[in-house]
Amino acid sequence: MIQVIIALLVIVVVARLILRGYKAEPVLLVAGLLLMFCTQLAGWGNVLPKGVATTGIGALDPFEVVRDLFSTRAADLGLMIMALMGFAHYMDHIGANESVVRVVTRPLRRLQSPYTLLFFSYLLASLLQLAIPSATGLAVLLMGTMFPIMLGLGLSAASAAGVI
Repeated sequence: MIQVIIALLVIVVVARLILRGYKAEPVLLVAGLLLMFCTQLAGWGNVLPKGVATTGIGALDPFEVVRDLFSTRAADLGLMIMALMGFAHYMDHIGANESVVRVVTRPLRRLQSPYTLLFFSYLLASLLQLAIPSATGLAVLLMGTMFPIMLGLGLSAASAAGVI
């Protein structure tokens, strides 16, 4: 029961700090470290995930968890974003974006309302989100492909960017 009370207390403090304007990232990092330290001090379990070796000093193990998460997840995400940005830049460099806009906008001009395209673009972006888990990578891809098409059909930049 004490674990639930401590977790709720930390959640309330985190919510108040974020609502007061503190940056969410450091607040959540400190809250996570605090919860890991509480887990260690009370002996409620091991904070290290499987495959991560202990530092030998129990007080440093929560920092080892953070180091492991940053080195594995951030590296994977960074490589994906760089690959998508490279693809978008290359397509722009060879003129593929302009060709796609020219080819795709011709049949889509028959639509009575370009805002119908806005709806289907949102659905397509939602489906692509299942394959591209990075919001930044998906935004880069859509800005290079869907955004020029929507502008070419007469949608405002604000409404086209709203889909992305």
